[in-house]
Amino acid sequence: MTSVATRPSTWQVATPWALGAAFGLVPSLLPVSWVSALIVGLVSVILVQGWKVRAALTLFVAAEVCGLPWPTAPILAAALYFALTPGALHRRWRDIGSTSRPRVAWTLVILIAIAAGVAVVALDWTNIRGGYTFAFPVPPPWAFSFVALGAALLNALGEEALWRGLLADVSGPLIGLRAAFIVQSLSFGLAHLHGIPNGPVGVIAAGVYSALVYGISLRRGARGALVAHFLTDLVIFVVVVHFAQFAWNG
Repeated sequence: MTSVATRPSTWQVATPWALGAAFGLVPSLLPVSWVSALIVGLVSVILVQGWKVRAALTLFVAAEVCGLPWPTAPILAAALYFALTPGALHRRWRDIGSTSRPRVAWTLVILIAIAAGVAVVALDWTNIRGGYTFAFPVPPPWAFSFVALGAALLNALGEEALWRGLLADVSGPLIGLRAAFIVQSLSFGLAHLHGIPNGPVGVIAAGVYSALVYGISLRRGARGALVAHFLTDLVIFVVVVHFAQFAWNG
């Protein structure tokens, strides 16, 4: 007797789209109106299923509304979700370069990552050259490399854990690969409306990059995506920190 596969309910299918909307719109709306961002977050919490996902999403929205520096919110949200669902994290980190999927050479991954970093710097060169301001004391000259290294690692960890981790873990089985590509690309793009680069160009660039990294994650696993994202961010932050202005705001 063969078992009949059950289709996900409409409510379950709505979960990834609600998560994607929250992860994308909450960060992009906050500089304009934290009330709008809070509404998006509350609606998404209502739409998603599962108390673990709701808890992670609530923590993400709360961290953003409270003004915690990026990428604190995604790191906290993903850490809570994977702490509550340890099997999901183990599964994603174990699935690396499955023989059932075409492999992407590590050299190609590295080249794509570095090229993406150079492209972002070129797109945002005017703002980078003007100097982004960070609310930290001026580090000594010898520490600039470590600042860039630490910023790249934290940012890559936070964004990968959230978009290719929590969101992929929830969305993949429910809406399929093509829809997951769309959810992640749109969400990641919108979240970078005020990023580097910013504006419509930033949204498009980040959306395309999200699709590329998601493709890498499907072929080289979570480690491949993290390596690619880290290298891209490292190229960006090395240049950003070089021109940055540091100001301690108490």
